[in-house]
Amino acid sequence: MPTPGDSAESDDVSAGMALGLSFIPLFNVPWTAFLMLRLANFSAAGERKSNDAAVSAIHAAKLCLITSIVMVGTCCASYSLVFASAYPIFNEAMQNNIDPKSPEFQTKMQEAANAYPMLSFATMLIVMVGAIVYAFAVRKLEASLYDRLGALPK
Repeated sequence: MPTPGDSAESDDVSAGMALGLSFIPLFNVPWTAFLMLRLANFSAAGERKSNDAAVSAIHAAKLCLITSIVMVGTCCASYSLVFASAYPIFNEAMQNNIDPKSPEFQTKMQEAANAYPMLSFATMLIVMVGAIVYAFAVRKLEASLYDRLGALPK
């Protein structure tokens, strides 16, 4: 008799939909982390709930999911601020018939894009931390799947 986690659940997405969702920009980051969490739960299914590697993989995947959500939120906030600061410049250019290729317009746009250096730095820092957490979670998940799939543990 199959145990829960050994087969597809009734609310699972199909393989094609899962692959398709992986190509949506910014959504693919938490989606990948969510899939790693599902795989970690599969690894810990049944009598393996007490396996240290499986429990460690679940915790690492949860940390990865939280980090990815924070990362995407920070990226969206920084993009929104840059676009919001550029809107008045575009509005002024349209009202005064300023050519978007003119040096005056280009200078104003560059100043607007550089208006939030700390936010840009924070976004880059969060993305770097996210990449490190992702690599950590992948290694933990890999280690938990060795004996689950019948391979010798490293």
